[in-house]
Amino acid sequence: MTKFRHVPALDGVRGLAIILVMFRHMSLLSMGTRPDAPFVDRSVHMIASVGWVGVDLFFVLSGFLITGILLDAKGSPGAFPRFWKRRALRIFPLYYAACAFFFFVLPHTGYFAHDPAIDSLGHYQAWYWLYGVNVLEVIKGGVATPLNTAHFWSLSVEEQFYIAWPFVVLTVSRRALWRVSIGMSIAALVCRIALVYYVHDGLVAAYVLSVARMDILAAGAIVALAVRTPGLMELGRRYALGAGSAAAIAIVLLARLAPTGFSVQNPYIATVGYSVLAIMGAVLMLLVVSASDGKGWKRPFENRTLKVFGKYSYCLYVVHYPFMMVLDLLVPKFHIASVYGSTLPAWCVYGVLLFAGSLAVAWVSWRVLEAPMLSLKDKRLVFRRRTVVPQ
Repeated sequence: MTKFRHVPALDGVRGLAIILVMFRHMSLLSMGTRPDAPFVDRSVHMIASVGWVGVDLFFVLSGFLITGILLDAKGSPGAFPRFWKRRALRIFPLYYAACAFFFFVLPHTGYFAHDPAIDSLGHYQAWYWLYGVNVLEVIKGGVATPLNTAHFWSLSVEEQFYIAWPFVVLTVSRRALWRVSIGMSIAALVCRIALVYYVHDGLVAAYVLSVARMDILAAGAIVALAVRTPGLMELGRRYALGAGSAAAIAIVLLARLAPTGFSVQNPYIATVGYSVLAIMGAVLMLLVVSASDGKGWKRPFENRTLKVFGKYSYCLYVVHYPFMMVLDLLVPKFHIASVYGSTLPAWCVYGVLLFAGSLAVAWVSWRVLEAPMLSLKDKRLVFRRRTVVPQ
């Protein structure tokens, strides 16, 4: 099987994903939601609110990158422990540092020491430590994920994928992996239809449960297989724009079928729509990785700003939403004078503070925690010398 080299432009794709997510969470502020809000406020709010697709973009990236790493490692000694060691060094330090802050530091800090939400968060902390926030969200709802920690659901989906997927990729043939990936895509759609139409409040489950979102991860896996199959990447690129255009038209039509529009509350988006988004994500991934450096679909994602956001995207994702909680306490965001009735200036000031503060935290995290831990990823595992039998 052909190995595929690292594509720096994917850092730009990751950067776009985190920017979309941050704007999505900013759209939850009241700017642009009033019926009498100026047109520009409502327009900006509408654009920012579609940023939830950034999470789907993260999932496609994970499916592509993780499957590729596993395919390239397949057959080598210690592939299982090496993969999990590298994932642990990348994911666990920051994640568990954030958990430690929420459960051990925040309850003793100023305003939050007397916030009733702290007790609720502490009561359900086992779900956080064990990467089960997505399941917790379905069982208990938002009351169990207070203080802007609900976004941890996607980290749980990713970790559950990291645990299960290596067993599949490293133990089945390439032909079987194609079948498994396609089967996952079909099964996820069927699961979402059952959840949305036959389960009370099934929209939340369809959005956050791993079994319901495995098609978006499988989409990335299919692209990873395609680029490692001679001739298939060229064939896929030939039809990619047509498939992507058809998918975009389908999304627009599905969004118009319900008053909730392009949102996770639209049952048509929450069922067929997620599958269409998976196709769009796979098309984008294929177009980016198959383009020549500096040309085509690579070029916009080689933008330096996008790559900077991509480099720090993990920490940005973890910290930006809780940081909004802090800003809500410190910044009188809606007391800034409006301009012709528009609160967009206040929203922009809030956004600058959010992006700058989150980037500052991410910059420190990268240098103090993440980069030092990543430097250990190529260190030899001591137990491998005792357990791997020479062939």
